[in-house]
Amino acid sequence: MSRWPIALGILLLLGCAEELRGRAPLDDGIYYPIAAAVDEANGLLYVINSNFDLAYRQASLVAVDLETNQLVPGFASFGSFPADFLLLPAKEGKGSTGYLAVRGDNSLTWFTSAPDGEGIRIDCSDDGDGTSCDGDHVITEGKLKLDGEEEEQDVTVGSDPFSLAFLPAHEEVPDRLFLAASKDGTLSLFDLSASGKPTLVAQSTMAAGAHTAALDAATGLVYVTNRLYSYLYRFRIVEGEEAPS
Repeated sequence: MSRWPIALGILLLLGCAEELRGRAPLDDGIYYPIAAAVDEANGLLYVINSNFDLAYRQASLVAVDLETNQLVPGFASFGSFPADFLLLPAKEGKGSTGYLAVRGDNSLTWFTSAPDGEGIRIDCSDDGDGTSCDGDHVITEGKLKLDGEEEEQDVTVGSDPFSLAFLPAHEEVPDRLFLAASKDGTLSLFDLSASGKPTLVAQSTMAAGAHTAALDAATGLVYVTNRLYSYLYRFRIVEGEEAPS
C-alpha cells in the first residue's frame, strides 16, 4: 500500500529521547503514572508508570486488584515516556492485549496478559520468558510501497508516538489500530492479527503536533487533533484502494 498523499508543512520539534540509565524498572509501586485501563473480566487495573524523570532505566506496567486495592505480582518494562495506552479485553479464551504509544523509543509496544495464580503473566518479549518488552513486541518500523516505488521501503512509525485509536473488525477486515506521532505528524495504520500482533499497512502525514486520535466505529472515520495549530484532521479508509479519501 502507498503512503497516503497529503502535502503539509512540517514544524520540527524537540522530542523525547530515551536514555537507559538509572535503577531497574519499578515492579512494585506507582511512580508518576501516566495512563491506566480496567480489565473488567479479571478485576484488575493496569497502571503505566511513565519514568518521567528517568530515575529508572525504563517505564513499567503494574496491576492493581480492584477488590483489595493492592498490587498483584507481575509486571513489564518498556521504553520511557509512554503516552497513550489501549487495553483490548480478553476474547475467545485468550488474554487481554495492550498497546502503548512510547515516546522514548519511538515505538508501538504491545503485550498480552492473563491471570497467573495470585498475579498476572505479561508476555512482551520474543522468548516469552522476560519482563522487558523487546523484539517483535516493540515496533519502530515497517515496510510500505511508497508513491512511485515498485519495491517496499523501510519506514518508521513516526517520531514521538502519542495517541492510539482502535477500529473493531468488520466483515472481512481485521481489527485495526491507528497510531498518531506528534513530532512529525505521521499517522500509521496497523492490521492486528489473531494474536494481537500489529502489522503496518499504510501511513499518512499531517502537520507536526498531532495530539489525540478518536475513531467513530460506525463510520470508520478517524479524527486527529493538533496541539500546535487550529487543525482537526479527518481520515477515511477505502478498502481496496491505495489511498484514503
